[in-house]
Amino acid sequence: MDDRSPAISQLDPHKEYPLTVLLAEDDAELRRLLEQSLRSDGFKVIAIGSGHALAQALTGLILGDPANFDVLVSNVRMPGWPALSALNGLRCAGYQVPAVFLTAVPSPEVELLASELGARLLTKPVDLEELYQAVLSQQPAGARIAAQLRTNEAQGMRDRALSAPKRERNEEKW
Repeated sequence: MDDRSPAISQLDPHKEYPLTVLLAEDDAELRRLLEQSLRSDGFKVIAIGSGHALAQALTGLILGDPANFDVLVSNVRMPGWPALSALNGLRCAGYQVPAVFLTAVPSPEVELLASELGARLLTKPVDLEELYQAVLSQQPAGARIAAQLRTNEAQGMRDRALSAPKRERNEEKW
């Protein structure tokens, strides 16, 4: 764990730590599917469908608007403004926005650019579990720990539910 990350014991397991994803995908059907999947995984989602809308969202950061998202998930080839160029512009301006890129046509150049920018690259068709894990891996440390807390809490509830019948059976023997 990162030394700057809060310890799990310092986080309230009953507090919500929502993560907001800026989803940029020009294919409307895929955008709806990804948005629905990310929402069902507990993320807040801002969905946009053009490179122009992506440019507006990211330019706001450079102009001093507070970020209204935690992780960028974007199609690499957004019409109007390619996502790799957008993220490169943010990096040049000093912003370290976590990003996950989606591509139907992976190439060594795209893979290298994504890697240099510190972004995850997923190939379409996107495996939704892989997308979920990629978003979690890109989120800020505090939110990542909180998500792990919720996962651990849910696992503990499942374990307790599974072990309850065993205890009842053992008590009947006595």
